[in-house]
Amino acid sequence: MNEHLRALGDLGAQMDIRKGVVFANTKKLTGTTISFTVSSVGATENVLMAAVKAEGTTVLENCAEEPEVEDLINFLSSLGARISRTGTRRLEVHGVSELAPPSQHIHTIIPDRIEAGTYALAAVGTRGQITLRRCRPAHLVALLDRLGEMGVEITSERSTLHIRASGELSPVELHTQPYPGFPTDLQPQMVVVLTRARGVSIVTEGVFEQRFSYIPELNRMGGNVAVRESSAIIDGRGSRLMGAPVEGYDIRGVAALSIAALMARGESLIRGYHHLVRGYEGFVEKFTSLGGRIRLVNRNHRLRNNHPEG
Repeated sequence: MNEHLRALGDLGAQMDIRKGVVFANTKKLTGTTISFTVSSVGATENVLMAAVKAEGTTVLENCAEEPEVEDLINFLSSLGARISRTGTRRLEVHGVSELAPPSQHIHTIIPDRIEAGTYALAAVGTRGQITLRRCRPAHLVALLDRLGEMGVEITSERSTLHIRASGELSPVELHTQPYPGFPTDLQPQMVVVLTRARGVSIVTEGVFEQRFSYIPELNRMGGNVAVRESSAIIDGRGSRLMGAPVEGYDIRGVAALSIAALMARGESLIRGYHHLVRGYEGFVEKFTSLGGRIRLVNRNHRLRNNHPEG
């Protein structure tokens, strides 16, 4: 949040936090040079949207380069915004007084690469296969490279991706990084899948602090994952996940624990569904259509006795 508040303040907004609530107001925004200390997707997008109507020129340095940022630039440009890339991770925005869509303008948002990656990893974790249509494999190169190292069969076309994981998985080492590196938003799902690899994997989180809140819950299900500073060490040798009551504390943590539950023997109860709906549409329905046994229950639901063949 500091990146958002500082940058909007530099543009001329008065930012105030009272009892955990952000209050913002301004008479006008004025262009300036803003250098992000962290290459944040959300901050880049938020400040970019403010800068397009600020007076004068705004220079944004150390911007995020994720596909979502590029898609937003294309959309704003189609409405009359004046945005140009003037260097690596550097954007120059010349403010305009009004934005207006051209006649019969339609913009199609790019496919969600994190959603696609989550379903791909679920197929790998359950030793299954999946065909993802209307996705963009070109946005998932870092993930697909790692899956290839693990022994997963991958077939991709321009907007279709087929994943098949029938054999044993090899361990890997990876480091999350801003795009085009391995995405932090697929780190929890990958760690869950690596509990099935035949060896020790190391996953280092290089983007967000405290991104391992799901690991104690994963270990309750039988995972053998240790956290050492910013790295998760996953020992898949002899690992066998079993159903358990667990709780997820963010979008990707709940998605990861859902994959773990599908991989596990027996029934699991996962709390935190309200986080999941922020980032996935039709999550339960899509997994059910693939053969997963997953359903929504109320908070008072109690687990049945788990059976080894569950």
